[in-house]
Amino acid sequence: VDKLYYSAPSDSGIKFALQKSHGFVKATCHIASQVGPFVAEATGKNPFLAIQSLENKIKLQLDSWKMNRFERAQ
Repeated sequence: VDKLYYSAPSDSGIKFALQKSHGFVKATCHIASQVGPFVAEATGKNPFLAIQSLENKIKLQLDSWKMNRFERAQ
């Protein structure tokens, strides 16, 4: 979670949840900021793989925002 927090916009708030039900793990992450939300969810039987998948999904969104953030300001 720390890696995602430090990659997010500086005004961000982050919410991370991990739930287990019927042998499956559901990991969710919601990052709220002035530039918009970054949201992802991942499920699986292995909690470590679910979290890794979740991190990858959010990282793709954050990387896309970083690449395009100055284009929006023009």
